[in-house]
Amino acid sequence: MKALRLFFLLAVVGSAVALYAFPSALPAANGKPTRVLLTDLQQTFDIPAGGVCNFELAGTPIANNETITTFPPDANGDVREIITGTLKLQLTNVGTGNSTEVNVSGPGTIVLHPDGSASEDLRGNAVILFFPGANPAGPDTQLFTGHTVISIDPAGNLTLVSTTDDHPLDICAALS
Repeated sequence: MKALRLFFLLAVVGSAVALYAFPSALPAANGKPTRVLLTDLQQTFDIPAGGVCNFELAGTPIANNETITTFPPDANGDVREIITGTLKLQLTNVGTGNSTEVNVSGPGTIVLHPDGSASEDLRGNAVILFFPGANPAGPDTQLFTGHTVISIDPAGNLTLVSTTDDHPLDICAALS
């Protein structure tokens, strides 16, 4: 489950999606939800060329007060996490220095399933990083606005399920 969560968080930036597993966000033994502030380090990334763009893409928080609330498992084993707060990122083409600022504040809901798969329901703005093997296949990075749903299979393959955004912003093209 931790490997899927790590891949999931590396594959998606939006609604405060962090880049590291959150062992401290696991539900407390008392059955109550836990709430954890996401750090700037958890929101920072640097992905080599060919990963999500044809160039090295870096993301750095410029405003971050996001939290993740993790709920105890449902009867079927699903674990729900809700991400709220503000996250603004600077996305940079490391090779050229071209950058743009994006507001990727959620909210977003992640459901981690016992089989190792996950789904995310994003509201607002979300930057989705499409690695090779995703559907649609990357390398590609898009800024979606509105309601976007993605799923990740147990092998870590991301699929864009639906979006209300007919014209997402192509981040790779904007930074080329």
